[in-house]
Formats: sequence, structure tokens, C-alpha cells
Amino acid sequence: MFGGAKRFSAQVIPWCTYTAPEVAHVGLYERDIAARGLESDTYSVQLKHNDRAICEGSADDGGFVKIHCRKGTDEILGATICSERATVRKKKHRVDAAPST
Repeated sequence: MFGGAKRFSAQVIPWCTYTAPEVAHVGLYERDIAARGLESDTYSVQLKHNDRAICEGSADDGGFVKIHCRKGTDEILGATICSERATVRKKKHRVDAAPST
């Protein structure tokens, strides 16, 4: 019906929690990556250095972006945003990752 057998992965479904601060995530966490025996590089950035966060007034809320990539590649395995404006909505920070394992 859909052109062949496709596998569904819950890893590509982003979620968010409307708390203060908000949390948005997609893909694997560090513990999941380790449990699967994968190696990864983790990149973390504080939003106080992000121009958009500065303009929106959320640069001082302690927010951050953390992205886990397959070691030595740019393949995203998982990503988390924690900020007052982290959720996937118009004019907000977004997590658009499609991890594969």
C-alpha cells in the first residue's frame, strides 16, 4: 500500500514537556547510545550565546541545546533543548532530527 515494507521508529518522534523551563527531545539519550554499544560525540551549547535566544529574551534562563552524533560523523542520534522557549512551535527553537541506528 505504501510502496514496500518500511520500519517505524519511535526515535524520530519529537516530544516536549510544557514546564518551566520547557524541554524538547528527539532520538536517543546518552544512556541509550551506550546501551546499544554505539560511540558518539556530544555537543552542548548554552543558549546565552544564541542570537535568537538573546533577541527573544530567553538567553538568561539557563537553557541549552545538546546534540549526540554518531562518532566521527554528522549523523544525529539524539537532541535535547531545554529553555523557556524550547518546544516545537512557530517562532521557537526546534528539534528536527531523524536519527537512525
